[in-house]
Amino acid sequence: MRVMHLFGGLCKNPHYALLSVALTTGRRLAEITAWRWGDVQRTGERVTLHTRKAKGGKIASDELEPPIARALLAWLHAYYGERVEHLAPEAAVWVNMSRAAAGPDLPISQRMIAAIVLARLGTHPHALRHSFAHSMEAVGAPVSAIQQRLGHSSLATTGKYLTALKRDKNPHAAAVVALLLGE
Repeated sequence: MRVMHLFGGLCKNPHYALLSVALTTGRRLAEITAWRWGDVQRTGERVTLHTRKAKGGKIASDELEPPIARALLAWLHAYYGERVEHLAPEAAVWVNMSRAAAGPDLPISQRMIAAIVLARLGTHPHALRHSFAHSMEAVGAPVSAIQQRLGHSSLATTGKYLTALKRDKNPHAAAVVALLLGE
């Protein structure tokens, strides 16, 4: 796999780190925007993101694969610098980089993520979850595992989701591949 190559010079790009984490966790926008420094657990080279505000009041955890963890940590170090080690637990993982931001370190909004997804991938943000589910199925994950990762309460919901994805050619596949290959 070329995944290791992907993270070379792009690790400090906030959009790249954000989209990579979203594509590999399948989390909803509300969950992504809710992540705070206190939700990031580091153990050696391992990074786990805890989602305390998942849909339906659920709590979820995602252990990131090493290249994704490195991209996330590179972004955090690039943005916060040395103060990253002393951040308050409520400091935002993803911050609003817009010059129009009213103050420093404001959390990114769902609308801002939607704009990033549209600009970088030419699609809507829910397509990140679709791509995650489709990828999980393509590598042979059982539907129950996909259901758990997506946080669906019903296996039937996940089944409908996957059936709908199979019906159509993914019009966003080329953009996702280009992003991951750094093109």
